[in-house]
Amino acid sequence: MRITRNYTSTVFVTLAAFAAGCDTGLPVGPNSEAPRTPEVIPPPTAPGGSLEITVSTSTEDGVPNPQYTMWVRGKASSIGPNETVVTSGLSAGDYSVALVFNSPNCFLLSSSNIDTEDFGTGRKVATVREGARTQVGFLVACYELRELKAPPEFAVVMGWQIQLAAGGLLHELTSNGHNQQPAWSPDGKRIAFTSDRDGNSEIYVMNADGSNQVRLTNNPSPDESPTWSPEGSRIAFTSSRDLGGSRFAIYTMNAAGGDQIRITSLGAADHSPSWSPDGKRIAFISNRGGVAGIWTIAPDGSESPEGKLLTTDISAGSSLAWSPDGRRIAFVRRDKAAVGSASPGGRDAIFIMNGDGSGAALVNSGFHWATSPTWSPDGRQIAFTAVGDPNTGVCGWVECDPYIEIAGEDGKRYRSVVPASAEQPAWRPQSSSTH
Repeated sequence: MRITRNYTSTVFVTLAAFAAGCDTGLPVGPNSEAPRTPEVIPPPTAPGGSLEITVSTSTEDGVPNPQYTMWVRGKASSIGPNETVVTSGLSAGDYSVALVFNSPNCFLLSSSNIDTEDFGTGRKVATVREGARTQVGFLVACYELRELKAPPEFAVVMGWQIQLAAGGLLHELTSNGHNQQPAWSPDGKRIAFTSDRDGNSEIYVMNADGSNQVRLTNNPSPDESPTWSPEGSRIAFTSSRDLGGSRFAIYTMNAAGGDQIRITSLGAADHSPSWSPDGKRIAFISNRGGVAGIWTIAPDGSESPEGKLLTTDISAGSSLAWSPDGRRIAFVRRDKAAVGSASPGGRDAIFIMNGDGSGAALVNSGFHWATSPTWSPDGRQIAFTAVGDPNTGVCGWVECDPYIEIAGEDGKRYRSVVPASAEQPAWRPQSSSTH
């Protein structure tokens, strides 16, 4: 995720309107008093409002500054990478604002203070109101990218719906409820996911094109975080159904939803399971003993004591993923060396370690935050959710939209071809990413 730097552009839309009025101060009618000295009235300003668009771009060393085209209600004009443009005399109403890049190395990180948003397209809608001021903010990142020989395919989450990102296009797979945590079956033909469409979080499965969506679990307690066994016959997940409250355990079931068994039961918060490629272990995150750590356990739950601890140096609310060859695990750890003005305590970053917990190494450098790692099918890259400017750390999970980054083992960035506002990537197993 690091070694190249992401940067940011912010666009503000301002709206100011003043009603013009006039009073001469002169007498009217036969009973009027003597004339008064007329009050001096300033000339009326232009009616309506104004749109102020400010672009601020940060760029990695060696990457030339881009030029942008700004579209407001279908009218195009140029704007520089760090420039403010004001359009006055606008009537009240909704205005579509778009920022188009002339560089494929730039992408929209986020926007702020807007009324509605067309996710991932760079098009925003700002409402101009009479006598009011409206502001909109855009963040744009520009950095050097390496190309993958074959475009990757991801299942991603955008606006609580699961989308298939392929060939630079998005295909919406779900449309109701809050849907997240997509997980591909080993053959790349089905996706397991979590949805609350029926009232609480349950595990569902669907075909790769979004058809045949079927609920696999049905329990009053949350069921979440599905992951497939390597042969595709079973799914591991987490649930609080037996322990209650915030105490989650790891369960497995067959791919049709039957034969649900619990494999952990220590009363801790066990979550984010990931099945090893050889099928012999399930890695998961737990706060056993009050300390967050990564554990592994046999899938049949017969192991006593319950699992083997690999490391406790992790970020508690994160996730993990086995590499396709089963030798390494990608996970999230606080990078305490990445101390900046926006991250005085460091920031969460992607690390990889050996399957026994040894040899942890940082994958992405910089100051932006990262989570939700997923491996390419050949194990040579890792995609993940990122937030903020990697050089400064400006923007956090609340202020900025998430985006997908891809990093190689050498730390170089690769083009993900996924629009901004996407998160929780799941790399399709049958897509190729060799380089």
